Amino acid sequence: MKRLVLMVGVLLLAIQAVAQEACVLAEQAAVAQTATVCADQQVGQACYGSGQVRAFFYEGLASAFAAPADRVLIRNAQAFASYRTDDNNSLLRLLAQAYALESGQLVPLAWVLVQEAALIDQSPQLQTPELTVTPVRGVNLRAGGGDNFRVLAPLAQGTVVRGTGRLADGAWVRVQLPDGRNGWVASSTLSGRTDVLPVAAANDTDVPRLFTAFTDVFLNTGGDSPCQGASPSGALLQTPDNATVDLRVNGVDLRVSGALFLESLLVNPEMAQLRVSLLRGKARVRTPQGSVDLAPTAYTSVNVDMRQPDARTPLDKPTAPLSYLYQRLYMLPTPLLLKGFFVAVDLAQFVQPRPREDVSPLAGMLVSEPCRLTTGEGGANLRAGAGREYPIMGVLGFRESARVTGRAIGTDGSNWWQIAPYVWVSGMTTVTGGDCVSVPLVPVPALR
Repeated sequence: MKRLVLMVGVLLLAIQAVAQEACVLAEQAAVAQTATVCADQQVGQACYGSGQVRAFFYEGLASAFAAPADRVLIRNAQAFASYRTDDNNSLLRLLAQAYALESGQLVPLAWVLVQEAALIDQSPQLQTPELTVTPVRGVNLRAGGGDNFRVLAPLAQGTVVRGTGRLADGAWVRVQLPDGRNGWVASSTLSGRTDVLPVAAANDTDVPRLFTAFTDVFLNTGGDSPCQGASPSGALLQTPDNATVDLRVNGVDLRVSGALFLESLLVNPEMAQLRVSLLRGKARVRTPQGSVDLAPTAYTSVNVDMRQPDARTPLDKPTAPLSYLYQRLYMLPTPLLLKGFFVAVDLAQFVQPRPREDVSPLAGMLVSEPCRLTTGEGGANLRAGAGREYPIMGVLGFRESARVTGRAIGTDGSNWWQIAPYVWVSGMTTVTGGDCVSVPLVPVPALR
C-alpha cells in the first residue's frame, strides 16, 4: 500500500511539472509573438500583442483593434484592458510619452499589460503647448505675471515648459515645469504658440499637475494565474535609461527612472492595495502621508480608497520596502519594454551565508545529498546565463553556498551551474558537493 501511495505521489509531481512547463512555453510563445507583431510600433500607439485585449475609445474615435498586430492611437482611447484566457497569454503594449525631469523633453514610456489588467487614463485633455526659453542668459520664473512678482527660479536657455495661461495683453505666460512647479514668464522670452492659451489673472499659479496621456491612470488587475510558472497579472512600465519621469497611479505619485511592475489587488469592495515593485533603476513612491525610496528587488504597498468611481485616494503612507519574491516575477515579459533586461534578484532567497566556523559549507556532505556549490576567496560573478557575455546578477561571496538546480555547457565551452532562473555561475570558479551528476540539463536563456 505504501508503495502505491509513493507511486501516485511521484505521478502527481510529474503531472504538475508537465503542466508548469506547458504554462511557461505558452507564455514564451506569446511574448515572442508580441515582439514580432509590435516590432515597428510607434510612440503614441497601442499594439494588440496576443490573447484577448480591448480598447475603450472616446465617442466617434473608434478604430479596428481586434487581432494581433492591430494598432490604435492611444489619444483616441480612454482605457485599455487585457483579459486572462485559457492559455494565459494576453499581452498589450502601449508606447506613451512623459516629460523627463532632467531635460523637460518628451521621452517614450512603455506600458505592457500582462494577463488580466485594465489601464484607465485620467490625464486631462488640455491644450498646453510646449514653449522653449530662448535668451542666451536665460529667464526668471516669477510668482505672477509681471516684473514686480518675486523670482521663483532661473530657467536656462533651451528649457522646455508647458503653457497653461496668459495675461489678456499676452505679455506674460503662465507655465508649468516638468517637475510640476508653476510660475510666470515674459512671453517675449519664449518660442512657441501662446495665443491659444486661456486668459488668467496675473497672480494665479494654482494649476494642477499636468500629465500626458496615460501617465495619470487608474489601474485594476486580477490575481495570480492558476497556471504554475506564468507571470502574475499587472502592468509593466519602463522609462528610457537616464530619464526620470513623474507618474500617478491610483492617486499615488511615482517618480521613476527604470522599470516597475504594478499590481492593484482588491482587499474589499471599498479598498484596493497598490503594490509597486522596482525591477531596475530607482523609484520614489509618495502619498500625502509620506514617501519611500525603492531599490531594485524591493516593493512597497499603499492602501487606496476605491469608493468613488472617478477618484482614487491613498489612505496611508507607503509601507516600508520589502524584497519581492523573485520566483513570482522572474518570468515577466521585460523583453517587450523599451530595453529588455533580466529582473533583479535578491540573492538572499537562494544563497546561504558563509558559515561562522572556518570550514567549507560543503564539508561532510554525502554524495547522495542534493548538489550544492561554493566558491573561494575571490568570489564568483553570478550571471543571467551560461556565459560571460550575460549581465552580472550579483556576486557569490567567499564560502557562501547555494543549491544547484540546473547545468549547461556555456557559450565558452565550459560547465555552468544554475542556482535560480537566470542566475548562473561558472564551474571554473566554484567547487561542488553532493550528487551533481543527477543535476538536469536546462536550456541556456537568450540574451536581452
